[in-house]
Amino acid sequence: MSLFGDLPPPSAHLRPKNDSRDQDEYKPKPLEAPPEQAEEEGQADDGDEADDRPDKRRRVEGSGDGRDGGLSSEQVTAALRKIASHISNPDKFPKASGLLRQLLESGALRAAAHREPLFQAIKAAFSDFDAASEPGLRRDYMKLAHSLDKWAEGLLSKPQLAQLSVYRIVGFTQNEMHTDDSFVFNKVGPGREGRWGRGPGAGAAGGAAVGSVWTAAQTLVMRRQALIECLITSRGFHKTPWARTSVELLVEHFARHRDRFAGQQQLAVDEMVRFVRAARAARPTGPSQKEINRDTTSFDRARSEWSRATVSTRGKVGAQGDAKTQNWLG
Repeated sequence: MSLFGDLPPPSAHLRPKNDSRDQDEYKPKPLEAPPEQAEEEGQADDGDEADDRPDKRRRVEGSGDGRDGGLSSEQVTAALRKIASHISNPDKFPKASGLLRQLLESGALRAAAHREPLFQAIKAAFSDFDAASEPGLRRDYMKLAHSLDKWAEGLLSKPQLAQLSVYRIVGFTQNEMHTDDSFVFNKVGPGREGRWGRGPGAGAAGGAAVGSVWTAAQTLVMRRQALIECLITSRGFHKTPWARTSVELLVEHFARHRDRFAGQQQLAVDEMVRFVRAARAARPTGPSQKEINRDTTSFDRARSEWSRATVSTRGKVGAQGDAKTQNWLG
């Protein structure tokens, strides 16, 4: 006999209830097509899917003649020339640079047909180094430089890519220095990566440009000019405590390689050296007031204050006290 054999059966209200919803719910069954019909539909679906994919690819890529919605080579050339005529205007640069990035990312550019108009648009964009550091244009210049890094490799020649590397220092590296992150600022430091390049020193900008591209010597001088622009930009961060040491080390780095720069560039380096020396001379020496208060107790501060208090000739009351005390002290 089991342990619960003598117990009465459970009452009705304690018995488990069956979920009537599961029993009464209607669940339709999928219709099964005849084998012949299913096979024919499967073949038709495969055919339609295979036909759709090339059509979609053709709509995205375009045939290049403009008949299927894509831009023709002539239209791309005309667009690049129009961009080049407007992108040097700071007011129109955001829109013009955005259109140029769209052309680069669309894959519509071809090296043989669009190399020269593309390079002319890039030159116009970076024709003014000062405009690249304008607060309202920094982000757009950084986006353009990043897009050119990604897509210009197979479109431009080697001399053009070398010139583009100079534009990248002005448009990306210089603007990357405008940050409130000390780690990013110290990593950007343009001079410490040896970007001034090896080669002849001052006065070596001779040679005629081949077409519209700089020669190797001109590219070297302009690269150093771009680094000078970064050096001048760093001056504005010298007042920031976490950037001051990095700026001073950067100036010292440029000063050690002063002979590699041209005449006007050397003057800029000398000006930064004088600026840093003057700032160091004006900097207070010894511990700051905050450090003094941190290392002394209230008793030490009170004793220091009373040691400097003046005493009257009577030797009784301090000169800083109330004059009424002289009446009753005699």
